[in-house]
Amino acid sequence: MADTSGTLLKEQLARYRSHILKDNPGGAEKIKSAEDTHGPATAPAVTVTDATPSPIVTVEHRFALSHRHGRYRFYELYDVLNDWESLSIDHPLKPKQVTARDLVFFDTETTGLYHGAGNLVFLLGYARFEGSEVVVTQHFLSSPAAEAPLYQAFFSRVDDAKYWLTYNGKSFDWPQVRSRHTLLRGSVPALPAFEHIDLLYPTRRLWADQLPSCRLATVEQQQLEVVREGDIPGQMAPILYFDYLRKRDMDVIWGVLTHNEWDVLSLISLYIHLSWKILRYRDSAMASDRECFAISRWYEQLGHDGLAQRGYEKIALRSGPFRQSARLAMGRLLKRQGDWQGCLEWWEEGLSEQIFPSEELLLDLSKIYEHHLQDYRRALDYAEQARTVWIGKQRSLRRHPVAADSPHERRLERLRNKLAGGSVEIR
Repeated sequence: MADTSGTLLKEQLARYRSHILKDNPGGAEKIKSAEDTHGPATAPAVTVTDATPSPIVTVEHRFALSHRHGRYRFYELYDVLNDWESLSIDHPLKPKQVTARDLVFFDTETTGLYHGAGNLVFLLGYARFEGSEVVVTQHFLSSPAAEAPLYQAFFSRVDDAKYWLTYNGKSFDWPQVRSRHTLLRGSVPALPAFEHIDLLYPTRRLWADQLPSCRLATVEQQQLEVVREGDIPGQMAPILYFDYLRKRDMDVIWGVLTHNEWDVLSLISLYIHLSWKILRYRDSAMASDRECFAISRWYEQLGHDGLAQRGYEKIALRSGPFRQSARLAMGRLLKRQGDWQGCLEWWEEGLSEQIFPSEELLLDLSKIYEHHLQDYRRALDYAEQARTVWIGKQRSLRRHPVAADSPHERRLERLRNKLAGGSVEIR
């Protein structure tokens, strides 16, 4: 193949295009949902731009906004963005003052799953909302010599985006692009400025303890109702790319491009799914108690105690495995607000159903009764229970505890002295 003409490459790309259309006459998509198949999509547009020293390959797929990918149709992103805008708080998944056009759903394919100067990014794939369509664009590195023009073409198409959404992109995809940019910085534009939303982290928050793994393919199957047919495993991508470089045959690599296309489309559905979970976390039809608890805890960590409290209270008033955890969380929030009686009501109600009470909880109850309610009798009772739990822990470690050595002895002695002095009314 002559790098300057790209004639043979164009012929191979034509075969690649015919392969896709043969497999699916309605377009390039192959994903099916549990409810129905994709809506219509345009046939892939393949362009080859002659450049020195090698042609640039760009593949483009267009999908209608009514197109379904798994559980969701793409137009639902507009509803998600409107709901985020109406929520008057900051959240890691909330883009600020954007339209759908301002978002880029981005994924790469590389020659290795490691970091380093020797790792090439050979495929840059991304989806954007353009008018009445979702457009998936893929820039393919047809030759390592074409790396600089490849990035020039890529950066020129995404430099106006405000938010990039990825899956593990903060740790892998973007650092890879940044590393290649450093090596090419004399011949490529400056890196675009954007906010980065990595969907791996909220995925772990909500489902790490119930999924066999947080790989995107697993999340697709168990959360998004996406089933891939004939997919190329991601770990095969480097092997197939090197095979392509030897044979210069696009038939070898087209499955990797399809895999990447599925990835970026799944990012759209995953963002919609996560957003609805978080925005409608108190709706039992949308979020399970497990998910509601995880989202409420996230709100609490972000300092949105009101939203956290509403989620915790919903779970605490229901029967279920997260009832006790929600009661403890409610007490924790009320304690932070200085509502001692409210805190005690939630904690003591939860404590009454615990077979093995927490030493830390018993100690916190003792402190509230001593320092805030001056009920030394109750404070002493909880301090003694805390010491009993401590002794049990030591025995489980095959130690031989002596009650007088417990870390609670000073508190117990102080409370006994206060009771003996009788200077404060005991309730």
